[in-house]
Amino acid sequence: MRYAVLGPLVVTRDGRPVPISAGKLRVLLATLLMRANRPVTAGVLAERLWGEDQPADPRRSLQVYVTRLRDALADGGAAVRTEPGGYRIIVSPGDLDLAKFDALLVEAEAADNVVREAELLREALGLWRGAVCEDVPSPVLHDRDGRVVTERRLAAVERRIDLDLAAGRHAQLVAELAGLTAEHPFRERLWAQHMIVLYRSGRQADAIAAYWTLTRRLADELGADPGPALREVYQRIVAADPALDPVVPGTGEPERTSLWSPACQLPAETLDLVGRDDAARTVIGLLCGDEERAGVPVVVLSGPPGVGKSALAVAVAHRLRSRFPDGQWYVRLDGASAPRDVEDVLGELLVNSGLAAAGLPRGLQPRATALRSRLADRRVLLVLDDAGTAAQVTPVVPGTAGSAVLVTSRADLPGLRVRHTATGFKVHPLGPDASAELLGRLLGGVVAAEPDAAADLAVQCGHLPLALRIAAANLAGRAEPGIAGYVEELRAVRLDGLAVPGEPDLAVRAAFDVAYAALEPEARRLFRLLGCCAGTDVTVAATAALLDAAPPIAGRLVTVLGTANLITDDGAGRFRFHDLIRVYAAELAATDPQSPAGWERLCRWYQQVADEAIGYEFPAVVRVEPPVPRTVDVFAGADNARAWLDAERANLVATIVRAAETGPYDVTWRLEEILRKYLSAHSRLHDWQTNAEAAGAAAIRAGNRLAEGGAAFSLAGAHQAQGRTAEALAGNVFALERYQESGFLLGEAMASGNLALTYADQGDARRAVDLLTRAAEIFRAAGMTWYVAHALLNLSRVDVSLGRLDAARDHATECLDLINTDSRNPAYAPALINRANALWHQGELDLARADAVEALRTANRRHESAAHQIAAQLHAATGEGDEALRHALDGVRISRDEGRPRVEAEALITLGDVHVAAGLATDAVGCLDQAVALAEAGGYQAQLADALAARAEARTVEGAMVVARADAALAAALAEDLGRVLTVLRAERVVAAARLD
Repeated sequence: MRYAVLGPLVVTRDGRPVPISAGKLRVLLATLLMRANRPVTAGVLAERLWGEDQPADPRRSLQVYVTRLRDALADGGAAVRTEPGGYRIIVSPGDLDLAKFDALLVEAEAADNVVREAELLREALGLWRGAVCEDVPSPVLHDRDGRVVTERRLAAVERRIDLDLAAGRHAQLVAELAGLTAEHPFRERLWAQHMIVLYRSGRQADAIAAYWTLTRRLADELGADPGPALREVYQRIVAADPALDPVVPGTGEPERTSLWSPACQLPAETLDLVGRDDAARTVIGLLCGDEERAGVPVVVLSGPPGVGKSALAVAVAHRLRSRFPDGQWYVRLDGASAPRDVEDVLGELLVNSGLAAAGLPRGLQPRATALRSRLADRRVLLVLDDAGTAAQVTPVVPGTAGSAVLVTSRADLPGLRVRHTATGFKVHPLGPDASAELLGRLLGGVVAAEPDAAADLAVQCGHLPLALRIAAANLAGRAEPGIAGYVEELRAVRLDGLAVPGEPDLAVRAAFDVAYAALEPEARRLFRLLGCCAGTDVTVAATAALLDAAPPIAGRLVTVLGTANLITDDGAGRFRFHDLIRVYAAELAATDPQSPAGWERLCRWYQQVADEAIGYEFPAVVRVEPPVPRTVDVFAGADNARAWLDAERANLVATIVRAAETGPYDVTWRLEEILRKYLSAHSRLHDWQTNAEAAGAAAIRAGNRLAEGGAAFSLAGAHQAQGRTAEALAGNVFALERYQESGFLLGEAMASGNLALTYADQGDARRAVDLLTRAAEIFRAAGMTWYVAHALLNLSRVDVSLGRLDAARDHATECLDLINTDSRNPAYAPALINRANALWHQGELDLARADAVEALRTANRRHESAAHQIAAQLHAATGEGDEALRHALDGVRISRDEGRPRVEAEALITLGDVHVAAGLATDAVGCLDQAVALAEAGGYQAQLADALAARAEARTVEGAMVVARADAALAAALAEDLGRVLTVLRAERVVAAARLD
């Protein structure tokens, strides 16, 4: 298959025409061919096909035309493929005249002499047979796609004419240029060439007349004047400037005059650039994707040191050489270290353009004006590497459309967005897959042999290309092969290890040093203090505490660091370091005498704000020490406070752990105490345990025995929630001893309440009742209603297990009354669950269901499984099997997700009961086998008795009376020892049924 679009659209197969006569099919094919081997969106195709008069369902209509086009092309080597959101035509190299044309232009640019370049340009231009797709009925296609390609043709024509002029062939150009200026009456570069041809042919007066002809035409039709480049040619012709002489005598080569000198100055492209294809496509689109947009595209690649901005810029520039035939200029601005003088940079660029060094104007503005004149109507790509400020870039930006500017900078350069509507593009570290690919290219097969170690190496390098390349270079030079050993060494030295010996510039730390040194003094201070932070991110409010400064001042400095790409904004007002930059900041913090004070301010601030936030959900928290008076007031309400706790949770935990090691020690146990109920209510059991362990360590270091008791009490609660009954019992006993020793009566009540729950889980419900009753009395005497309510809540739960159903109802109801039935109170849903359980066993199903529905609506994650369990039992009792099964399964799933084996055992018992109610005895036995195993493994005697009784009942339904009787007997004996009346009654019913059988 062969395709031709440089003129009428022609398709041939084996030299014979392929008829495609339908106008819409020709538009569709032409649009695809203009972007051969690239995806074309459905929107672009529809616009070319129908313009503004779109059909009702353009996508469907487009599918029809694509099908027809495929049929017309048959299987002759073309393939119109479906792509996400559009289509692509696959064309082999050399089978499309437009592709040949572009390839010849690229080859011409790379030619090593002007004779060969001219030959290639003539060959490329010889492919044209007329206007682009001139017989294709699509005004939009001609106006947009055709104009772009035609512009490339005219640029090639102009370059070929320049070469002919330089070779002395001006006589042959007179007629051609007369036709070209008539065809393109406002293209000033052609007029300049026409004037030079006339002048070199001895027709100075005609050359001057041509200038005035164009001048009048511009004024009459456009209200404009000739551009600087054309005026310069006119002035030289009037002055008979010797620079217009055609050839350097005796050489036959073009004279390097100030007319123009195209040049490619790009550094070599990195061969192993990986993970940047999408970024390169995006940047290319920003530089030249919108041909109709007026002005000069300016794109700023920004990102942290070592992320690979320059490598990406150079790769993009190489891929765009054919789009900018007048030159691809590269200049380092050294903005991050020793910024170059902008006047010197402008002088270098003017010389690049072919202007003699002796003729350079003096001064910044004259040189900037001269450069804009030189670049007028040209297509030049300027790559400005390592810009420090917008002021380094602004004077270099061309003044007329056609050229483009690609800037790299460690800073975002917002000034360029204001002055030139620049587009910023953030270059991020590589992803894990791209890091592995880069290491594979640099190190070869050793990466495939040690994939886990290679992945660890990438993490230690922060996925920064610079760090990865340095690490690979160091690995390649080691006497001992293998990645794992090197990673262990690197982990210990980190930044010191990411350097090439003897090459001070090839070091990650050196790159960070340059970026840090470029900051203003106060921003450097904040950067150092941020190295104190234990968490992963900070807010402006936290930085204000670090700095001991007003939030607006802190916010400005945070913006400075963000603009310098030393911290990143997640879009929600939280800022974080890249991993390696965090290590660098921590090193600076360790040597800064201001760091300890900043760290303590941050710790105290977290404590104060967390205390305020927790007060919305848990207004009365018993403290082992008097609370610190509040000095903050930052929350608009409960939802705002809860959102802050959720967002800061990881930072608060990290702060507690760090403070336990370095101080201030009291912050550790105070902050742990503040967060305890929040973490418990929302089943953050790992964080709860981590905090409690840290608080205990801090209390021991500080010699505070009362705080030791508080930490042990909290850790026991975390163990209790995880079903670790033995550890919970030991911790509560230790806490009770410490509290009694210190005369802390409220703490004694707290520990007694927790001990009661531990005893209840072990099956000693009677002792649990005594302890809870005592705790409630202490709290009542102290006027602590909130804690009285929670003691009654736990009493109601124990009451149910003892079969004291009236007491359970009364205690749960009193609990609800004390908290004013506030659905946000963490006691609300579990009190409803306990009351619903009592009502269910008393046969009050409607009342029980009302409580269960409300509990499901309001339960937090910790009590959600229990809410589903009571809902399942009630649905099963009323014959609603599907709903019962749904709730029972949810109860099991949630308990497993939470990692709470005791609750999972209870949920499996409920699921077994639901299966029995549905007549699925075998399924029930399977669930209950799991419940028995969990209870035995965890030492949960109460749950073991319940599971055995339930399994006995399931086996009676199954007909296995012998094993049913054994289970029931064991359950009855165990439950009687534990005082679980309801379980005893259930087991006895099974025994009675077995005897009847």
